[in-house]
Amino acid sequence: MAHRSPAGGRAPARGGGRGGAALPTLGLLGLLGACERAERTPTPGTELYAVEPDSLRALTVVTAERRLVAYRWRAGEPFQLVVATRGRAGVEHCVAGAPFARWLAALAQVRVDRALPTPRDPADPRWVAVRLEDATRLGPIEARLHVPSDGREPVVVEVGDRQFVTEVRPDVARLGEGGCAALGAPA
Repeated sequence: MAHRSPAGGRAPARGGGRGGAALPTLGLLGLLGACERAERTPTPGTELYAVEPDSLRALTVVTAERRLVAYRWRAGEPFQLVVATRGRAGVEHCVAGAPFARWLAALAQVRVDRALPTPRDPADPRWVAVRLEDATRLGPIEARLHVPSDGREPVVVEVGDRQFVTEVRPDVARLGEGGCAALGAPA
């Protein structure tokens, strides 16, 4: 996986090898700076962030109704999922399955398609906070995604006070709503 900087250059994705780990962060900072200037928008297909799923150690997803934490201690180990749902006593715990891998890949690489002309309401309960932690010494990546309840609207990412349509498929982004039943390995 490669990271495309806002200028269109290519650099190794975060977690993609020695010495190149800082480049995606610089690309993210460059994009954030570009997004603050109204006259510039990201080029379609630009990765807002990209992390190799194999380098990830933890993923936290927070919605209005659910908290999901996925963790593993070392690369190659399966993720353990812990899911808490509003109004439900106790938590779910399971080992991640193949659907989780697909969901993780979608959340670990977010490409910007275009600026959103009419922003989504910041208080809308469909906003999802995502935190990705990998094996590098760089800090975690945090993003806020607006995940529609159906496939008629795109997934949107918020950067500062601007919002952008992403290439993340809504049906894949919604997999996390099913908790262990949707993301866990078969028993």
